Amino acid sequence: MTEKTAEIRIERLLEPTPEIVALFSVWENDPEIIPFIRPLSSEKDLLKRREITAETLKRRLESHEEYLIFLNDQVIGQLSVQIDPGHLAKKVENTAWIGIYIGEKQHRGKGAGTRALRHVESILRLRGICRIELGVFEFNKAAYRLYKRLGYTEFIRLDELAWWNDSMWRDIRMEKRLD
Repeated sequence: MTEKTAEIRIERLLEPTPEIVALFSVWENDPEIIPFIRPLSSEKDLLKRREITAETLKRRLESHEEYLIFLNDQVIGQLSVQIDPGHLAKKVENTAWIGIYIGEKQHRGKGAGTRALRHVESILRLRGICRIELGVFEFNKAAYRLYKRLGYTEFIRLDELAWWNDSMWRDIRMEKRLD
């Protein structure tokens, strides 16, 4: 079975287990992932590590819906959703902010993220969410192309929000209507 035909599913994280805490800790401190999931102001920020514990994940669950991305029975990534958070660039009621990454390197670029995004879009649509907004750093061209292919449209670029490769890059905000 190829990855394209393997079962991709998402499950909402309700209670962090020690195994999930360990995965998040590895992924969110991986220097290959860090520049894509949080804004950095300098190379020094790339070297900073975040302690991920069951308590920090529980606190995150108070404001975020966290979904685990599975390939068959293996957790390979994470997708988070916030409804009407304060950092939206376009204040439209009933908007979901989403963030996603595939933590397991060998599964990146093989369609799992695309399938997980489509699945969460369906969930949000059924819940009556009318719009999704996301941010993608300008240097992340692969993610930008993916979002365009899935029907997201760019509506603003926020200047010099993220450092990468000795340069400051813009945050591209994209949106998709679900109604």
